Amino acid sequence: MSRMKFSELAGKDVISQDGRELGAVSDVTLDASGWRIDTLVVKLERDLLEAFHMKRPLIGTQTIQIPTSHVSGVGDKVILHKTLNELTALAREEVKRDGEKAAPAKSAAPASNGEPAVEAKSGE
Repeated sequence: MSRMKFSELAGKDVISQDGRELGAVSDVTLDASGWRIDTLVVKLERDLLEAFHMKRPLIGTQTIQIPTSHVSGVGDKVILHKTLNELTALAREEVKRDGEKAAPAKSAAPASNGEPAVEAKSGE
C-alpha cells in the first residue's frame, strides 16, 4: 500500500482523462466512520466555472468535490479516469438531484446508477 501525507497532496494539479487541468487539490473530505478519504476538494480553474454551471466570483474561484473513486493515479499530478465532459455531466446530475430533493416530490426519483457524482461547492 502506498501512503501519502496530505501536505504532499495539497496543491497538486488535477488532470482529467482527456488532459484538461481542472485545478489544484485544496482539501479532502474524510469518512470518519471508516477513516477513509471520500473526496478531493479541488479549487477549480476560473475558466471552468461555466462548464460546471457555477457563478464566477469577483475574486478567487470555487471548489468541487471529486470522489476518490475517480482518481486513477497520483504522481506529480492527480490523474482522473473521467473526462471533463463526464465530470461536468455528473455535476449537472448532482445539481438536478439536489433541486429535486428541495422541491416537493410528485413522483419517485429515478434509480441511481450507483456512480458517485461530482459535488460542486461555492464560496471557497
